[in-house]
Amino acid sequence: MMYSPKLSLMSAYRIRNILKANQNKLMIGQEPSNKTEFNLEKILIDLYLEKSRIEPQINQLETLARMHQVLAEQKTMQGIHEIELQIFKILGFSFESD
Repeated sequence: MMYSPKLSLMSAYRIRNILKANQNKLMIGQEPSNKTEFNLEKILIDLYLEKSRIEPQINQLETLARMHQVLAEQKTMQGIHEIELQIFKILGFSFESD
């Protein structure tokens, strides 16, 4: 039976919104990402393959999503970009800056 990683609904929603907002700047390898719907669970399974490697990534994404939410609510832009870059890295994306 295949392991199905699950992010909390709020974290998954926030991370998908971050990915969509930056979609035109995300790269997979050397190719631009042109995804319109991000299947986070599939991405994690494809990248990390094993439950023992996926669970720490899920925990990290949960933490980063909460940190992003707190900073956004406080309207503190400092740190948000770094959190987003960490999320992209965990999900196997690179970010093409302007």
